Amino acid sequence: MGFALGASIFATVIGSFPKPQLLFLNMPLGASMGVVLGLIYRGLGAEFDLSPDVMIALAAVFIGLGSYLRANPKTQAFGLDINMVFLISAEVGLTLHTYPELLMGGVALIGAALMCTFIFRAMLIYVQRVHKREK
Repeated sequence: MGFALGASIFATVIGSFPKPQLLFLNMPLGASMGVVLGLIYRGLGAEFDLSPDVMIALAAVFIGLGSYLRANPKTQAFGLDINMVFLISAEVGLTLHTYPELLMGGVALIGAALMCTFIFRAMLIYVQRVHKREK
């Protein structure tokens, strides 16, 4: 399910950017960082048995870091991916899944990011070649 969710979200994000080439460089790495941060967030909560209020405050710190990256023009696409995947993989506010299940879901999200990046990059190259032939 994580793969399908990730694929639909990543395809929507890539398709909504006027210059998706900016995302191709950052999406797999941003997704990976988001998963790692989500797992760290969940690990801290489990290790220290943090209350829901503290978990929300901790999530705000992680989201703030991603938002800082999102606000910088050079890292905005990277920041978007980190925040988006962090929120999905960390399941902020929920305690439905075990740590191994979160890890498997995170791997699925990274796989979806790689697949969408590959497909959209291939489509863009194909369209550029077709336009060159038409000229």
